[in-house]
Amino acid sequence: RRWLAFEAQQPDRLLLVDGEPGASVFGNETYYLEAALRLAVAGQNAPLTPYEPVRLALSGPQSLPDLSEYRVVMLCNVAALSAADSSRLDRYVAAGGRLLVFAGAKLQPEGYAALQEAGLMPATIGIQADPASYRMQTWDKEHPIFRPLSDPQQGDLRRLVFRRIVRMKANSEAKVLAATDGGDPLLVEKSRGRGTVLLFAAAADRQWGDWPQSRLYVPLVHQVL
Repeated sequence: RRWLAFEAQQPDRLLLVDGEPGASVFGNETYYLEAALRLAVAGQNAPLTPYEPVRLALSGPQSLPDLSEYRVVMLCNVAALSAADSSRLDRYVAAGGRLLVFAGAKLQPEGYAALQEAGLMPATIGIQADPASYRMQTWDKEHPIFRPLSDPQQGDLRRLVFRRIVRMKANSEAKVLAATDGGDPLLVEKSRGRGTVLLFAAAADRQWGDWPQSRLYVPLVHQVL
């Protein structure tokens, strides 16, 4: 009965906004995310996934589409957003949408000023940290994202290492869900209206670390979703 119910459900449409398209599909900023999201759910014994990722290569004056059909919008190393797109995202989240922002080399703090002024961002984006080894050291073990991953038998999240991160300062109404061994916020969450915003200080691909090659990448991405 559980399987029939799952089969009858329509997959959640996810908009993956690629801020740094590659010369080939393997070089796209969203390549590893798409691969992780297209994998079937463990234990379902079928090649189905609950997600339908839709990739949008954002470049030049191109704008975001109508967001109402997407369960989650993911900004992946997007340098900047226009005032119109910022307003569109603010309305989308306030109405119950989910926004996930990944950092990256192209991300510019001033490019998110409109979202910051609107009160949508959970943290103020700062400069890129110097190259080093930034390890996930602490996380909220009671949060739904991390609760299943806090058992060492499921994998040690402290094995996730990032070569670079973007510095962030969490806003007073936001919550730091994970931090590095140096105390830098790594994942910050904020509620906005009926929706939620998550800001991740690292890139979603291998640009700032090899975490997409870790066996924890897929379960962590699915837990975040």
